[in-house]
Amino acid sequence: MSQTESQILNTFLVSPSSLQETATLNTFISFFPASKRSHPDIPILYRSLQAQRSALCQIVKKNIQLECKLGMQTMKAMDVERSVLEEKKEEMQKFTMKSSALPEILKRMEEAVEKMQKEIEYLGKGCDDLLKNMKIIVGEMNDFQYDKGSLDRSETTMDGLRELIETCEELLKTCENV
Repeated sequence: MSQTESQILNTFLVSPSSLQETATLNTFISFFPASKRSHPDIPILYRSLQAQRSALCQIVKKNIQLECKLGMQTMKAMDVERSVLEEKKEEMQKFTMKSSALPEILKRMEEAVEKMQKEIEYLGKGCDDLLKNMKIIVGEMNDFQYDKGSLDRSETTMDGLRELIETCEELLKTCENV
């Protein structure tokens, strides 16, 4: 509750004047029949009513304060709940927007798969070429081992060995990158 509501409730539920200001003891005594007005318990009854009225006013004031606090807590809880609902609504909107972009995402994924397949083919061809060169070099090395070639051929074999080493290093780099 706001401060204005608290003021309104206090104004209308809690009288600003005490019982003594509303009805004095003499006025209170005049409410009784003439034969009972001199009874000694009437002033005691009057003070008792004053105390009860004062206590009741205090209880009403405390209840108004409590209600104001509860009202504020309820408003805060509603604000929190409202913000949570807004967040969920935003998440749902994002999800809806993402699901509408699903065909586009699917298309991009298919393009990425095609690129990967081309890359794999390219690497496969490169590996096949490297393997072919290695087989040639190994064959030449066998020729060199059994001295089937001439000296000119040994120079070619040495070049082939160097090329084999370079090819193996390239193959290692390629394998590390994949």
